[in-house]
Order: sequence, then structure tokens, then C-alpha cells
Amino acid sequence: MKPVLLPPARLTQRDYAIMRGIALHRPIAPRGYYTLLNTRLISAEVLEAVDDDIVTIDSLVRYRVGAGNTLEHRLVVGSFEALMGKTVSVRTLVGVAMLGARALDVIPLSGLDEQEVMVEAVTHPAPDARASARWPERKLMTRG
Repeated sequence: MKPVLLPPARLTQRDYAIMRGIALHRPIAPRGYYTLLNTRLISAEVLEAVDDDIVTIDSLVRYRVGAGNTLEHRLVVGSFEALMGKTVSVRTLVGVAMLGARALDVIPLSGLDEQEVMVEAVTHPAPDARASARWPERKLMTRG
């Protein structure tokens, strides 16, 4: 079996914590899911904020699986958030593969007949995960 090189996962602290929780809880998942999830977590670069072309939870992502059509979905945590045809969950093989990927990254999916997912673009980044987001300065309340 030939070793597979994955592009690095660049995760926000929030996304890393969510995915680590899934890895520890280990709900039922498709074949190959936990192998890919653990590989992504072990090699992850955890950042306070990420660039606009990095897939995070709540990003709207344009992608393609294998030679299939281009799809565009919002990446969500669970199926309870899923809207039919509008979202893809990080609890799926495709979702966990895309999380932390940069636009134009190609990630192999060992559980889906050796297919791969290609992230074409992050069309609407999640606002709270962006390095470009401007955070208002917080003033400390002190007693005079």
C-alpha cells in the first residue's frame, strides 16, 4: 500500500476542539472516517485565525468529489444543522477531508473507492475564524 501525502490541515482553535471532541466520543461514522480524522488532527496547524481561503466550520465551500460535478455547501458540525442539499457535515468523510484545507488542495478519500475531494474555493468564509476580521478593542472596566 502506497503512503498517501495529505495537505496540511490549518484549523482554528474552535474547529480543532470540536474535531478532537468527535475523535474522543467516536460516534458511528463511515469506514475510513476516524483514520482520516486522526491523521488531520495529528498533523494540524492550530491557529487563532486563518486566511480567507481556508475551509472552517460555517464556511461556504465550492468543491468536487472525484470527477463529479462541482458542489457548493456550508460546512457544519452535525446533521441537526443540515439543510437538505445546502450543507455538508464534518461528521462525513468529505466534510472532515475539507476542514482545514486551502483552496485548490486535493485530499484523498480512502473510504470512498479511492476517490478524492478537491476544494475549488471558499466562497463565503466564516466571519469569526478569519485573520482579516477586525475585532473591536475591549476596554476594561475599572473602578475609579
